[in-house]
Amino acid sequence: GAHRILEAREHVPGLPGEVGAVAVSIDKQTLAVGALDGTLELRPLQPLPKFSAPAFEELVAAQKRGKALEQQAKWPEAVEHYRKYAAMAQEATGRLGEFTAIMTDCLGQALVSVDQTDKGLKEMQRALDVWQQIGREDVVAPSAIVLGIYYRDLGDLAKSAALLERAVKLHEKLSGPDDLHTASARYALATTYYQQGRFEEAKKLFQKSLEIREKKLGPDDRHVALSAGGLGAVYAAMGQPEVAARFYDRGIGILLHDDKLSDRLNLCGLLNNLGLLYAGLGQYDQAESRLKLCLKLAKRKTGTYDLRDVNFLNSLATIYLGARQFDKAEPLLKQSIEIIEKANGPDDLFLSTALANLAALETTSGRPSEAEKLLRRALAIKEAKLGADHPDLVMLLYSLGGTEIRLGHATEAKSLLERALKIAKTRLPADHPLTTRCLTDQAVLLGIEGRWDDAVQAADAARRSGSRYASGALTMLSEQEQLKFLNPDADFGQQFQQAASMAYVRAQDPAVLEASAGWILNGKAIAHQILSMRSLELRKMDH
Repeated sequence: GAHRILEAREHVPGLPGEVGAVAVSIDKQTLAVGALDGTLELRPLQPLPKFSAPAFEELVAAQKRGKALEQQAKWPEAVEHYRKYAAMAQEATGRLGEFTAIMTDCLGQALVSVDQTDKGLKEMQRALDVWQQIGREDVVAPSAIVLGIYYRDLGDLAKSAALLERAVKLHEKLSGPDDLHTASARYALATTYYQQGRFEEAKKLFQKSLEIREKKLGPDDRHVALSAGGLGAVYAAMGQPEVAARFYDRGIGILLHDDKLSDRLNLCGLLNNLGLLYAGLGQYDQAESRLKLCLKLAKRKTGTYDLRDVNFLNSLATIYLGARQFDKAEPLLKQSIEIIEKANGPDDLFLSTALANLAALETTSGRPSEAEKLLRRALAIKEAKLGADHPDLVMLLYSLGGTEIRLGHATEAKSLLERALKIAKTRLPADHPLTTRCLTDQAVLLGIEGRWDDAVQAADAARRSGSRYASGALTMLSEQEQLKFLNPDADFGQQFQQAASMAYVRAQDPAVLEASAGWILNGKAIAHQILSMRSLELRKMDH
């Protein structure tokens, strides 16, 4: 019965998953496979390799010894150990033996741990193929998740998505759509979709994983916090900060009460994201406090930072740049770049963020030529890693376009902004703040060209988009924070002034004067609307 089915799975490629019975002919030349649907299939039987009880026991013991080496972080020894026993397992059980797959997978993960990533992933893929061929879909599903996450971390998002999509389908088939394993597979796939800029698809998967985890684990479980954090990241990327903040706060509230190291790192990630959200709204004090807590939690016992902390150092530098505290931003950026280049070389994806921030510092220091070099290097890295139409390129293209304007290269700036707008309009929501920025600069360029009708149209589109975004963003801020957001020195205020200044340049153009007056009145209306809403909320609380 079961023993014969196992032998058949190991030595007959392509055996169907739903096996009802297996019989071997007396001369051991033919295998009869009876499926649960009533069909019967005859096929030649390959000779079974000898697999003695001592060999079985030795492989079981070898697997335990390998795990012990991993726990002691003796990865080079683990690699040689697994290599030896993967060969032994194949000799004892055949290429399609379960122990062959187990040892091969362990060898792959050990190779990754000693920075032989390409070799390691090939071994893990080999193991996955064996599990698939012998019909062990219950092992294929979790193995595909592990491999998919490895590929995501390496920046191969297409391979990651393919593996994780496969894992989701298998878990839905094996465990059902509302199982916790299915929720974990959806969460992993949602994370890859988010990195690909497929925000709507990611949002649906994060939401579904959140619903399942809340139902199965309760509202305060760490996995609920992770799903909430994922939704926060998606809403932030889609330009809905007021919704993003609610999900970030929920995840932070759960993880603050957990002392596990892994949860501390996840907490740092959520604090980092919330800090950047506030920085984007000009709330630098709030942003700085969250990033400082994040770095305090992340700091090693040695008192230093490493590659895992680069994202947090970059984020704090971003905040200091926005707050115009350049002396604090510069050492953080140089430290980040040094850590990344030393660990991962000159073409790492994380490096592009640090380079773009350093370019912003060069721009404010009056060195646009240096900023241009840094931005082009950052853009080349992201294009190579993410593709030519990824949403993450919009900010880089916008910044590079602005730099080209400062250098007097209007034609190049126009081309860059048009490309940024094309990506923003197809890959980002209509009222995303990056779309507003690109439209505002496009209006400036059109004005330089003397195309004032087109310039007014672009500026009007920018103001409408910016006003709708502001209406949502202001609801999450206190009255004092709202005034900071609307301040003339903040992003929203600067873009507003940029558009309204057309009336000064074109004082004799009735169409421009009328549009400018409309923008001013609309801006005042937004401020009064938000203040009125806050007043009503306070009255409700008093009653």
